Amino acid sequence: MSTRINVSYRIMGLTDDPAGITSLLGVQPTKTWRSGEQRHPRTTLTHAESGWEWQAALGESETLADGVDKIIQTFQHASPKLAKIGRGGTKQVYCGLSIYGDDRPEISLSQAQLKGVSELGAALDIDLMIYPGE
Repeated sequence: MSTRINVSYRIMGLTDDPAGITSLLGVQPTKTWRSGEQRHPRTTLTHAESGWEWQAALGESETLADGVDKIIQTFQHASPKLAKIGRGGTKQVYCGLSIYGDDRPEISLSQAQLKGVSELGAALDIDLMIYPGE
């Protein structure tokens, strides 16, 4: 079948306007949100905190590791600036894999990649959504 991979760098729990993160990092986000905004048009749930997210563009044949490399390459220049995001700014490399049928994607990161994530001051979050064949 197939696997859909989403890898993004998120800064959550912001008390200030997420636009300040864009100015600080010089990177245009894929998405921002403010506390109290609706999470999705089809839900009544709202965001409990403000946030900023940049999603790595991945081709169909690219892997989780490729996505993490893109995050590291995009943000490694900003490590000192990321350290300035103080209280309330939780940093995360988010990896979401939607796995369909019998697909078995590689879920592996090298020591260098883990070090790179750490140097961004980020936690690593990996979510697997498995949709078995019918």
